[in-house]
Amino acid sequence: MQFSALLVERFLLVSEHLAFGFVEDFVRADKLLDDLTPPSIANLVSQISESNSSGSAAAFTLGFGCQPDKAPTNCRPPLSLPESFKEFCMTTSWIRSLVASTLVLGLLNSTFAADTPLVATDVKQVDRDYWFQGEYLGSAQNSCGKCEACGLQVVALGKNEFQAVLYRGGLPGGGWWTGMTKHELKGQRDGETLRLIGDDATQRIEIQKSKATLQAVHQPPSPGSEQVAAIGELIRVERRSQTLGAAPPCGAVVLFDGSNTDHWKNGRKSDDGLLMIGTETKTSFKDFHMHIEFLLPYMPHARGQGRANSGVYIQSRYEVQVLDSFGLKGEFNEAASLYRFKAPDTNLCFPPLVWQTYDIDFQSPRFDADKKKTYPGTISVWHNGVLVQNRLELANKTGGGAAEGPLALPTKLQDHGNPVRFRNIWLIDRSGVANGLAQNLPLVQPAN
Repeated sequence: MQFSALLVERFLLVSEHLAFGFVEDFVRADKLLDDLTPPSIANLVSQISESNSSGSAAAFTLGFGCQPDKAPTNCRPPLSLPESFKEFCMTTSWIRSLVASTLVLGLLNSTFAADTPLVATDVKQVDRDYWFQGEYLGSAQNSCGKCEACGLQVVALGKNEFQAVLYRGGLPGGGWWTGMTKHELKGQRDGETLRLIGDDATQRIEIQKSKATLQAVHQPPSPGSEQVAAIGELIRVERRSQTLGAAPPCGAVVLFDGSNTDHWKNGRKSDDGLLMIGTETKTSFKDFHMHIEFLLPYMPHARGQGRANSGVYIQSRYEVQVLDSFGLKGEFNEAASLYRFKAPDTNLCFPPLVWQTYDIDFQSPRFDADKKKTYPGTISVWHNGVLVQNRLELANKTGGGAAEGPLALPTKLQDHGNPVRFRNIWLIDRSGVANGLAQNLPLVQPAN
């Protein structure tokens, strides 16, 4: 957001009017000053005074809310200040102008900060909603009165708004699979309590202190006589990918281990040593198995393709989508999809700021001497250790990928403007490229 000319003009006008003692303006400056406590001003002044002190023990007084050339009428008790500060500021007008300017600038900064959507790459930067977002696991009674496993995914949407999905059978990939029963809910956080309500209002969930209580609501014909009964309890959990931290096997090509970006074109590391978006491998591989770990930023106000978007572009042609799809349906443009070609079999996306993994097995398409494709490429994708794309035949390049051809191209980490981070990237080359470039690639050596 940019400052408007009118806003800047008014800010300067207020500061000028305060400096010359005018007490009525669009913010009623004297009222702002009267609302300040003398100790708060004293703290500000004392800091300046200490840095400019000449050692004098004399003192003088200033009255708050008064014009310096008039007798005080509506002032707070006088405040004693060091004589040394008198040389730095002889009248109240400087103090009033400084305080008013600080107040206005602080107000502008807080307004702009509030209007700026949150993008957090670390839990130290998150809002309160983040601690309600996540996965919950437990059990609840079903319609037959029997106890069954249940999973819950809660998604923060910003400004205390949430949506959620209740899965009968467990969490996706852990008891619940595509096609099984699920229920969608929406709600708001009020202080330390989040209340979610289903579409038919007969199902409610209340979350406090990392515990979700499932409630069934019975609404008799007579109004105002609903009955609410607790039918289950779920606890907030944080799942870990089965392949997180997987070590490269003997003979693997280590593309990124945090030590450098030597094997990436225009590769950049974040301050915390992670590989950033907008880069590609310097070496092009034909057939391979790749392991890659990624961290999605927390962007509660963003929606759709603007929410933690990146992509692993295999050979610059076939995009395995990277996106914050936590709690979504798992469409053909969401996480672990072959972008706009094939949705994942199950949506295994974890919440943002939780490390995730892709393990990708890729075989290039085959071409004859005339560059005519004779066999399509195939790809398998494991998302967080679960197979979600099983030997999928690639009819053509996906999305904005490069045209298919017999020559291998680099693999890219797409820059979509969101700060997705990567680590622990290694590759098993099955086409002999690594063997021919062994002197330039960090191959994992067998243990002695």
